[in-house]
Amino acid sequence: GDEFYKQEDNPGYNLDLEAWIRKTGEGESLVNQAAERFDMTFSQSVPFTVSESVWHSERVAQALVRLKDMAMPVMEQADWDFETIETGTLVATGLGTFCKKPQLFEYLVSTMESAREVVMVNPYFVLDRTMQSGIQRIANATDHLTIVTNSAATGNNIIASSDGLVHRNMIRKLQAQVYELNHTYSMHTKSMLLDDDTCMIGSFNMDMRSAYLDTEQMLVIRSRGLARAWKAYMDTLLESSV
Repeated sequence: GDEFYKQEDNPGYNLDLEAWIRKTGEGESLVNQAAERFDMTFSQSVPFTVSESVWHSERVAQALVRLKDMAMPVMEQADWDFETIETGTLVATGLGTFCKKPQLFEYLVSTMESAREVVMVNPYFVLDRTMQSGIQRIANATDHLTIVTNSAATGNNIIASSDGLVHRNMIRKLQAQVYELNHTYSMHTKSMLLDDDTCMIGSFNMDMRSAYLDTEQMLVIRSRGLARAWKAYMDTLLESSV
């Protein structure tokens, strides 16, 4: 979320999309799921030394203060009654610090396979053969798959953009309509739009690090109103893509 709150005069500014969720009643909600996931993540033991643990704790505390300072002015102006979510689920990778099964990637693929039309927006695609096969399954199962990603010139992550160039032919071989963003700013959005009623957004990059190593999570939201807003954002990206 930190990229979303940056202003255009910030050297690190990116094009980004964010979902804000508010709980309005009793019972289970996405807010509960997110809170439980947060507690689970930060209650895990990690193989750091004491000095490293203190350093990381201080860095996390400082980052939270910076995020709050950036987010509060925007949140105070937000229309919290913008749309009502019909259903929502938080899905995530396993916790831990070593290689993981790509369970989140598989969940996203199986969910997208059930749609007629899918738009995938991600900063870069760096895939192994398993991930390439998964995205090809989406293309085979749907009527239309559109992919929007940064061009090598637009992406501001040098390593990922370089890897993306190496894997570009792999993406172009997919049975999908692939667009590369050519914009003043890099795009940081990790999101998918399924048909006209389901959105997925979160931290999952379409790369091997997110699939097998990092701790990532995605929100899967069913809401026609949010889907319309998502599509409008994606259409603006397509206007600057080739």
